[in-house]
Amino acid sequence: MKVLSLFLVFSLFLAVPAGWSTKAAAQESKLPDVGTLAGWIETGQYAQAQNALQQYLDEGTADARIYFLLGIAQFRQGDLSGAIDTFLTMTELFPQLPEAYINLAAVYAEQGTYEKARQTLLQAIAIAPDAALAHLNLGDLYVLMAEQAYRRANRLDRDNTYSATRAELLQTLNAR
Repeated sequence: MKVLSLFLVFSLFLAVPAGWSTKAAAQESKLPDVGTLAGWIETGQYAQAQNALQQYLDEGTADARIYFLLGIAQFRQGDLSGAIDTFLTMTELFPQLPEAYINLAAVYAEQGTYEKARQTLLQAIAIAPDAALAHLNLGDLYVLMAEQAYRRANRLDRDNTYSATRAELLQTLNAR
């Protein structure tokens, strides 16, 4: 089953206004910069990245990108509850960023809590109506929910070939 897309295009999210930069903090504390941390996550060096990300948090020099990268690292390691906590914190600290909500919704969808994912994506769209990934994920989520509903209908009425056919069609669509 297809999972919603996490906002993994680091270059889009990491290219934020200068006021958000952790570069000065990284230079002062000798922590790796955000680009290095993103590279570690992309290459699966999660422990190394998480240690440095935690240092940013401990020093109080974390910006939205630090929380974002921490949530991605947690998600990729299968720590869904940690990723949820991180993205929830991100929505509280940076409520204007749709990426926090988009990623939180992706984690909820991975857990199978589709209604929470749907509500969270609607929040992202309310904040940023032009956030294409939020709309894409909402569409994918509706397809997942429709497949689930058709499968449930088929279990309740095995003679109904319509629901079985629709479920199979949506399963094919979800596999892409």
